[in-house]
Amino acid sequence: MKEPRYIHHSEYFYGNKISDYGLQNGYVDYATLAKSFDAVLNNNIIEMTSNIGYWEPVNGFEEDEDGNLKEIFQFYIISDAGAQILMELTNELVMYNNILDMYCWCIDHWGSSWSIVLTEIRVELNNT
Repeated sequence: MKEPRYIHHSEYFYGNKISDYGLQNGYVDYATLAKSFDAVLNNNIIEMTSNIGYWEPVNGFEEDEDGNLKEIFQFYIISDAGAQILMELTNELVMYNNILDMYCWCIDHWGSSWSIVLTEIRVELNNT
């Protein structure tokens, strides 16, 4: 895992309790992250709005050693607050359309419950 951008020091993340799995492994889980802001699944949003403005990658889009981008499996329309959380604390894939004034969270993993998929947000609790 990459060096975290942000280290969190509470068992609550934006008012949501981090899962036991996340706490045991020292990272915020995706289920907790997703509860931290408004997100609406819409796997057709990019295709349906391709003629309205341009979807610009604004966070987390990096090419691998072969020049390929990560494969995206799901798209979530997210709030401005959600986009800010993702852009400030993570390398999650986020796109923005300036005509629609809309952010989209692009999910690059598939098949596992979000309660057992960990983000890059490190959790370090003071157990004194």
